[in-house]
Amino acid sequence: MDEGRAQLCDFGIMSLLAEIPSLPQPSGGIRSAVRWTDPQLFDVQKGEINPSIPTEQTDIYSTGSVLLQLLTGSIPYYDIKDNIHVLVLSSRGVKPKCPPETNVSSAQWNFIQRCWSPCGLASHPTIEEMEEFLESELWMADMG
Repeated sequence: MDEGRAQLCDFGIMSLLAEIPSLPQPSGGIRSAVRWTDPQLFDVQKGEINPSIPTEQTDIYSTGSVLLQLLTGSIPYYDIKDNIHVLVLSSRGVKPKCPPETNVSSAQWNFIQRCWSPCGLASHPTIEEMEEFLESELWMADMG
């Protein structure tokens, strides 16, 4: 977010760009994206990024985090100031909370939580389920 305006980026490309020393690095770098990034992309024990893992499934995790921010106006782990603390917690399986006093429906919250479920579990949505969810949400928004 920049002054309250959402800005989208490619989470996967951030880690790859960090490997090219000749490119100027954005301020904050990948460290500033930990709140939206699937924790399996980080090796917390070694303190490094593993750029060989990004997949459609890890993108779904990040999309769930973006959905949380879009629906609530709060960043993931809004209640935790330090990104390093967020990284440690997320690597231990602690998921972001839904901020209080939001209008997130139980269906929306359940879908976001499914996005954060470990890859390979039946509960983790496919890209087709993501598309279906987004289309239904947009349709309901048009009807409202």
